[in-house]
Amino acid sequence: AYDKKKYEALHCENTTFSEAALETAYRQMMRRQMLSSGSRHHELLEEVDEKTFTYPWWRRDLEELERMFGDVNPRASAKLDTMVRKQWWWQVGKVTSVLVVLVLIGMSWTV
Repeated sequence: AYDKKKYEALHCENTTFSEAALETAYRQMMRRQMLSSGSRHHELLEEVDEKTFTYPWWRRDLEELERMFGDVNPRASAKLDTMVRKQWWWQVGKVTSVLVVLVLIGMSWTV
């Protein structure tokens, strides 16, 4: 309701707003409606859904990305890139930890 009123106010009451501002307001309204209804038919959201995240606080990052997407923030795709890097480092850290444990076990057997 708020987005619709905001869009109508931009469109009807204030002639100083540009077409770009109206387009952005409309895209915000459509994207927020998409998220609210559970629809994820957008290339960015589909790309997010194809990935598996397990690093700490990934849900918080996902919520932030969805908020950025709804706000038509151009940095939303950069946020996804950051999440992918965090996941990669998390996986590398887990593998490294396992290798360290295996080396320590191996060293204890040789002593």
